[in-house]
Amino acid sequence: MNREKLCLAIINELAKGNKRFKHEDLDIELLEMNSAIHFLLRENYISYVDVYINGRYDLSTAEITLKGEQFLKENSQKMETYTGLKGIRDWVIN
Repeated sequence: MNREKLCLAIINELAKGNKRFKHEDLDIELLEMNSAIHFLLRENYISYVDVYINGRYDLSTAEITLKGEQFLKENSQKMETYTGLKGIRDWVIN
């Protein structure tokens, strides 16, 4: 799995206002989603995410930081092939 693409997809969905997606919607394991979310938080690409001790998370209050917006902008060419949540599994693998 391409972690950078997964992170881009998460930021892109948040930028579109989609804050209700779950790891199942991305067709990935909870552990993969948690890893990506923790990375995005640690690197200051997103903020205001609730992460719970049981491994669950809540993106409903998530915000993209300026650094996250820049990351999305710098990778806009990669995002041209992103088709949304339905095709994400194939997109993040390639």
